[in-house]
Amino acid sequence: MDNLTYIVETGARRQENRWDPTENEQVVPEEKEVSRRLYDDPMFKLEHSMDDKKKAKSKDTTLNAIIANNEQFKDDYAINSSLRAAFRVSILFLQLRPQ
Repeated sequence: MDNLTYIVETGARRQENRWDPTENEQVVPEEKEVSRRLYDDPMFKLEHSMDDKKKAKSKDTTLNAIIANNEQFKDDYAINSSLRAAFRVSILFLQLRPQ
C-alpha cells in the first residue's frame, strides 16, 4: 500500500468527496445483507429479479425515446451540409434582393 499514496511532509489533507448516488440517478450498489440473501435465498433472488425486470420495463420507453432522439442527429455531416446549403441560398437571396 505504500505505492498508492504520496508521502507529504506538511500542509496536505486528503480530499474526500462523498455524494449520494440516487441524486444523480446512478445505480445504487446492494447492501451486504441484501447480497448475502441473494446468494443464500433462491426465493428472495427470484423476487429481486422480478423487481429488476419491472424497473427495466418502466425505463424502457424512456430509453427508446432517447435512442430515437439520438437517431435523428446521427448523421452530423448530412445535417450540417443541408444547413449550409440553405444558408447559402438565403445569403444569395438577400444579395439579389433590391434594397
